[in-house]
Amino acid sequence: MMPMTSSNKARKRKQIRCPQITEYLRLVETKKYRACERQKKFVKYVRRVFATEELIIDTDRIDRYGRYLRYFPFEKFFPWEWCLFVLFTCVFRKDGSPRWTDLVCFIGRGGGKNGFIAFIAFCLVTAVNAVRNYDVDICANSEEQAKRSFVDIWEMLEGKNRLKFKKGFRWNRTEITNTTTNSTIKYRTNSPKSKDGMRSGLVIFDEVHAYMDWNNITVFTTGQGKCDHPRRAFISSNGNIRDGVYDALVELCDRILDGEVEDDNGYLPFICSLDDPAEVHDPDNWEKANPSL
Repeated sequence: MMPMTSSNKARKRKQIRCPQITEYLRLVETKKYRACERQKKFVKYVRRVFATEELIIDTDRIDRYGRYLRYFPFEKFFPWEWCLFVLFTCVFRKDGSPRWTDLVCFIGRGGGKNGFIAFIAFCLVTAVNAVRNYDVDICANSEEQAKRSFVDIWEMLEGKNRLKFKKGFRWNRTEITNTTTNSTIKYRTNSPKSKDGMRSGLVIFDEVHAYMDWNNITVFTTGQGKCDHPRRAFISSNGNIRDGVYDALVELCDRILDGEVEDDNGYLPFICSLDDPAEVHDPDNWEKANPSL
């Protein structure tokens, strides 16, 4: 359990006093950022959750995770990335469990998804997460896709701060381990052999649009009961496969955002899209689908 301080006690919040969360919310609310209807609903949803539930915002954890950003090539987050990262990794229920256990992040291509995945994966294997054996598995249909975020972390460890990281990590081309927490990052494909011995804390499904059904997702997450605070992240751009996992998650997220379900079951529904196909002809609309623009 995390240490309780006066600044991170569970309480309801009509005002969210956390700049990492509210910067993006206000960009949408003040129309300084051109947002789609789903994003406007997302902002209302987040504010509603904080106003009606007793939650902990672990500000110390936010600060400590934030110090790792300088080691990554992008060095800073976009407002939408900070908002999602904090909600997913640093907001907890009164009993200390994560408020959101299933992140759905669907945005347009070129939005920086792989860097975002790499940072989440790296942070959650560190001692800041305070859970030992919190393995992170990055999964995709192809090895090339599964390796992309893993390679981003590997290249960071091999970079100018290599000696510094040697004190707390060991790594090779297939796995990266934090020696303090005994937590390991691996990349996985749909090969049955790649699923052996999984005891994941976090499973990240990259480019979910390629999944026809839930079979492999179910197998990948079977071992999550072995670890405290299990999480899943579904990260993707849109694709050509219809009636698969991507469309099912969009439908679920829309129901959550529209208030059609009483319990979101820990799903954090972040979807960026055009509101009408005709909007593609105006470049000013493109940030509706790609908030990094």
